[in-house]
Amino acid sequence: MQNLLAYDFARLRVAATGSWLSIAHQGKGIGKEMRRAVLHFAFTELGAGAIESTAFTDNTASQRVSLAVGYEPNGVGTSQRRDGVSDTQRFRISRQRWEDTRTGLPIQVEGFEHCRPTFGLES
Repeated sequence: MQNLLAYDFARLRVAATGSWLSIAHQGKGIGKEMRRAVLHFAFTELGAGAIESTAFTDNTASQRVSLAVGYEPNGVGTSQRRDGVSDTQRFRISRQRWEDTRTGLPIQVEGFEHCRPTFGLES
């Protein structure tokens, strides 16, 4: 599962990503490609200026994926968890950093031009 969330995106140009991958599929590079795909979409199709993400501090695998695709540490936070609350590591990647560091499989987006008005973006 890969998501992209934003509030007032048309004005702020900042969104957040979140992802989940079952244990059976971890460690195969799928998580990195998922994250690269959503970053590509956010920067090339939506015109994002920056993308943010968080990971629980004990989830080193998620943190490594963020770092591997170019996110940089951007502070700490606290989030609700099933068993209470936990500290989180925040990450952020700017458009420029993404352009400077992007790698991976080629990504192509088709048909989005018809959806742009739904996102508050001009055609």
